[in-house]
Amino acid sequence: MSTSMKNEHIETVQTLHAVDLTPLQPVASEVAAAPSLRMAALAGVKTQVQVIAGHVTTTIGEILNLKEGTVFKLDTQLNAPFDIMVNDNVIARGELVAVGDHFGVCVTHVQAALGR
Repeated sequence: MSTSMKNEHIETVQTLHAVDLTPLQPVASEVAAAPSLRMAALAGVKTQVQVIAGHVTTTIGEILNLKEGTVFKLDTQLNAPFDIMVNDNVIARGELVAVGDHFGVCVTHVQAALGR
């Protein structure tokens, strides 16, 4: 490598000095309103909700041979509640119901960790 190329990579080093900053103090009304304002801001955000009927472990061979009429036995019993999930987290449990000509789920238990 030539001397001129080595010189191109030389950088100027500057000394940094710490600066003392005074912490900001929230106004009392802002502290009380902050959680409700955050919740209000998030209330209109759409998210995907999944109702999980159960799980099954199978082989790739069984999946490759999948055809109409194949039945997978799930790990959920008939009378067990269904998991209601958001972002792979169970937020509630419920029972499957009919809503017109669609399936629905009637919430029977809400997870305590939802902050209610």
